[in-house]
Amino acid sequence: MHKHFPDAKPHDRWQLVFTFVIAVSTFFYTIFAGWTLHEIHSGGVDTHNLAKAAAAQASHTEEIAQAAQDEVDAANEISDAADSFSETSDVAVEEFKKAAAESAAASKQAAANAKETIRDAQESFRQDQRAWIGISNHVITEFDESAVVASIAMTNSGRTPARKVKVHLRVRVTNETLDGPSKDEIATLDSPP
Repeated sequence: MHKHFPDAKPHDRWQLVFTFVIAVSTFFYTIFAGWTLHEIHSGGVDTHNLAKAAAAQASHTEEIAQAAQDEVDAANEISDAADSFSETSDVAVEEFKKAAAESAAASKQAAANAKETIRDAQESFRQDQRAWIGISNHVITEFDESAVVASIAMTNSGRTPARKVKVHLRVRVTNETLDGPSKDEIATLDSPP
C-alpha cells in the first residue's frame, strides 16, 4: 500500500484499511440481509410476521450502517486532528480498532438474529404444511357377543398428503366406562403415539 500512496501518513493508511474493511463487511452483510428478506418473503402462512421481522432487521441494519458511518466520521475527524498532533495517531488507531470490533460484533448479532428468524419461519411452515390425520366418520355395522364390525373413515385435514400412515387400533368391549388405554397398554404398541 505504501507504493500506491507514498505521500500518505501511516495513520491515514490505517484509516483507509479499516474503512475498507468496514465497507466490505457492510456490503456482505447487506447482501446477506437481502437474501434473508427474499427467503422470508418466499415462506408460507407466516409471511406477514416474517416481513415484520425482516423490517426490524433492516432497521437494525440501518442503525448498524449509521453507527459504522458515525465511527468512520469520528475516525476521519481524529485523523484530521492527527495531522497537526502526531502523538494522537496511536489514539486514533485504537479508537478505529474498537469501532471496527463493535461493528463486527453488531454484524454477527444481526446475522444470528436473521438465522433465528429463518429457523422459526421454517418450523412454522413445516407445521402449517404437514398432514393432519383424524377420524372423520365411524359406523358400527355389526355388534354381538362374538364380534364387532365397524367402518372408520379417516381424513387428512392438512395441506400435504399423508404418507407411510400406520394405524393402531385396540377395541375392548365392556360394560364399564373406560377413560382410554393405560400407559402400559400404549407402551406395548409397535409405534406408540
